[in-house]
Amino acid sequence: MRLIVLASILLAAPLVPPAAAQDNGDDAAERIEYAVDRALEWLARHQGKEGGWDGDGFAESCNDTTRCEGKGYPTYDVGLTGLAVLAFLGSGHTHQKGPYRARIADAVKFLRRVQGPDGCFGVQQGHFMYAHAAATLAMAESFRLTKSPMLKRPVEKALEFLYKAQNPNPRDSDGKLGWRYSIQPGDNDSSVTSWCVLAIVSAHRAGINVSQTALEGAREWYRWMTDDSGRVGYVQQGVSPVRAEGRQDKWPRRKSEAITAIAIVGRDALTTVLGVPDDHQAEMAKSAALCLERLPDWDPTDGSIDHYYWLWGTLAMHRLGGEDWKAWRKATLDAIGRHQRVDGCARGSWDPLGAWGEDGGRVYSTVMSALSMELAHRYAAVFGTR
Repeated sequence: MRLIVLASILLAAPLVPPAAAQDNGDDAAERIEYAVDRALEWLARHQGKEGGWDGDGFAESCNDTTRCEGKGYPTYDVGLTGLAVLAFLGSGHTHQKGPYRARIADAVKFLRRVQGPDGCFGVQQGHFMYAHAAATLAMAESFRLTKSPMLKRPVEKALEFLYKAQNPNPRDSDGKLGWRYSIQPGDNDSSVTSWCVLAIVSAHRAGINVSQTALEGAREWYRWMTDDSGRVGYVQQGVSPVRAEGRQDKWPRRKSEAITAIAIVGRDALTTVLGVPDDHQAEMAKSAALCLERLPDWDPTDGSIDHYYWLWGTLAMHRLGGEDWKAWRKATLDAIGRHQRVDGCARGSWDPLGAWGEDGGRVYSTVMSALSMELAHRYAAVFGTR
């Protein structure tokens, strides 16, 4: 059995095999392992020469008579590299062990090279905080799993940049709030904030001192954004998730609870450092119920494909367990597992359909699908366990 560590990466909890892996006597676990192995093989084959993953140039590594299609935006390479590293870590591979250790070592070196003197991973343009947070999470998890001395200082520097970028709380002169796309722009969003929370909590779990003030600010932001139904807004209460301009009709927001799902994961991660608030379980249950109303469904005709939502929804559903988890898990396997490419050089990847496929491209859709499949294989039974 592979060691699935992604749930441990993002949420402090022990790993146990899910009962759902044996439900109905099927071979779900074996099928998931096969799919993840093929996905990691595809990622390894399409890693760039400099060690990172190239969202729009990955096809240069194609070794088939037909080249893989599905270019993403070139500005997301650093973030894609962080996500790819997490996918390998999620299957128990590190830069110190496993058949992909050289690949992961090259990726870690790439991230170290692109880290600036101020601690930021990559170029500070566009939505760069996503890339920085994903890279920070990948480096923190690599350090947690290996304790490699060369990784500690890059993680500490990355945290310093996160703290610098966090917005102040306009209602509290000494407090913080959330994060957005750049350094203290004045507005916040629940998606970037959650990535930053996960990176900080991962560093904490790796033994690095972190700022409680920063995490308390994020908890306050979640409170602001959560309405009575449990829905977590993106930049304002009641509005979730977000869609790029011109894509609202093709990929309607009503098909997704992506922000609610990632906020469940972020809020639960906060308990690792800040403890459990009195209303935690009730609020989480309400939010999770909204996700259950929108199970994964691969249907490009109605705009339901959303790799981002499916990853965070899979993590969020861990909180429920039981029949609710089985329902989500089955839907995930149907939506993702049945649509992995099996032909040519694209074998092992997923087509970049969905709300953000145009941005991230084939590398993004493959990484997010692989992570979701890993989580569907094993899950943490008790979240918030210290």
